[in-house]
Amino acid sequence: MAVTVINLSDPVSTWVTKTNTIGSHVGDIALLSAGGSDLVTASNNLDSSIGTLSSLSTNVKNNLVAAINDINSIVDANLNDSAEMKGLFATYVDSSQQISFDSAGGQFRIQANTITSHVFATRTELKIKNAAGATLKTIFGPGQ
Repeated sequence: MAVTVINLSDPVSTWVTKTNTIGSHVGDIALLSAGGSDLVTASNNLDSSIGTLSSLSTNVKNNLVAAINDINSIVDANLNDSAEMKGLFATYVDSSQQISFDSAGGQFRIQANTITSHVFATRTELKIKNAAGATLKTIFGPGQ
């Protein structure tokens, strides 16, 4: 698309047409979703949201999509078996192998009686009582 130039020698009708063309190319400022009331502010908001590309810790730093794709390829290459997947859960897995991953079936399994309420950020209690009001069972679950 060629740049629209308004010349001092243009008749008023051409000036109006070219100005309207520029306005159409810019778009409606009220519809900016990047914030700001003008194109410069919106562009700066996007730039600051993205961050500095040279600060990326990926191998590819020329653009954001390429950097994300680089991370994706690393994840695909490194997290494709049971041992790698278990490593992601190392905080809550001990030597008894409480979390298992079937890489062929793509399913995780958590061994029975291995998740305790100390792992929950908040916890909720459910008490099951008999007709006399005695607690038969207390079940703990994650809170809100």
